[in-house]
Amino acid sequence: MHTLKLLAAGLLLCTALPVGTVRAQSLDDAIKNMSDDIAVFLESREKTSVAIGEFDGPDGSTAGRAIQQKLKENLLANNLEIKKLGARMKIRGSFSLDSQSSFSIATIRSTLVDENGREMSGYRERVKLAEVTSLEDLSRIFGLTADLVAEQNGESDDADATSGSAKDQDSDAATLLTSVSKAVTKKVSNAIKTPGFSYHGNDKSKVKASDSSDFVVQLRRCPRDSTVFTPVDVLDEGGFAFAPLEDGDRYQVVVTNNSDHDIAAKVSIDGVNSFYFSGNPGFKANGSWVIAAGQSGVIKGWYLNAHELAEFLITSDEKDAKLPDPLDLGTVTVQFFHAWAHNTPVPKVELLAKNDRGQLQTTQGAVIGQQSGEVRRHFGKTLLASVSIRYSNPDDLPEGPGL
Repeated sequence: MHTLKLLAAGLLLCTALPVGTVRAQSLDDAIKNMSDDIAVFLESREKTSVAIGEFDGPDGSTAGRAIQQKLKENLLANNLEIKKLGARMKIRGSFSLDSQSSFSIATIRSTLVDENGREMSGYRERVKLAEVTSLEDLSRIFGLTADLVAEQNGESDDADATSGSAKDQDSDAATLLTSVSKAVTKKVSNAIKTPGFSYHGNDKSKVKASDSSDFVVQLRRCPRDSTVFTPVDVLDEGGFAFAPLEDGDRYQVVVTNNSDHDIAAKVSIDGVNSFYFSGNPGFKANGSWVIAAGQSGVIKGWYLNAHELAEFLITSDEKDAKLPDPLDLGTVTVQFFHAWAHNTPVPKVELLAKNDRGQLQTTQGAVIGQQSGEVRRHFGKTLLASVSIRYSNPDDLPEGPGL
């Protein structure tokens, strides 16, 4: 069933590396490269259809679903039919983390197998790899919970101090950027290897990345036979935040910004942004909700347009396959970035990032809180914090999340 309501109140990126050297700058590019190569191979074998299997990752990572969806879109664009059953070829894959001294890489691998599950001849030469180096992507792929504010501002113990000399500002900026990168990488790697989170005070339903973080996430559930949404107490499962959602539950994501500045929050379900189904290309591309300083916002479902949404629904009965089948373990991830109005000071961390990433841009975002609607903001590209909450999908989910 489609559950639509009035809305008051939003991609996953990566880098591609087919065996050899070519790199892309986003998940779109990476999966497109991978899809194009697979399509060429299937055409050479006169195959017109293919099945897409699971992409397995480390314990606690659930973004294989987002990878599957991007792969499906690009293969369809290559005029291939995607089948659940009856295809003579199947794609299956995995993704993993490799931490270096100054950066972390998530590597995505895909394999083509025949109907008997045997790897295709020449597989080792045709294996497709994608290396994910974007911090935003790493946090979403691995369902990261981490407070990175101090590290991104160069204020952590792991960030080396610059000389402070005005003699060579470009050199100092580059030194600080390198130092910040190392500190952030160390924090991210530790968060992946040793997960953890904090409760907001004594409220077990409110989760944040650290005791001092200003950004809080809460899930509210409404059982199948109810119309009332109530907070869900979150459990600590080996350092992972876990919400005991049940079959038939609808749920909402409450995001609180206790900082003194506006923030942009990107909300993803199993790695798929909540603006994925938006009819507004700008909203879909940006994928961000704007939450004012000191305010909270309720994300009530998948954003369709300014008047409608499709509720987040846990179900084993839905027959709509707009997204790939969910995994046994699902993840709600909220990522926090700076957002600021025109003619207001640019955050320090974004001035540093500008030296590395080019000019800042302004675009539209959906605003939630005391008022709802559209607002124009500069959106930061520096990840300030990420909070992820796991949940269990019910058994027998044949056709997706129910939209």
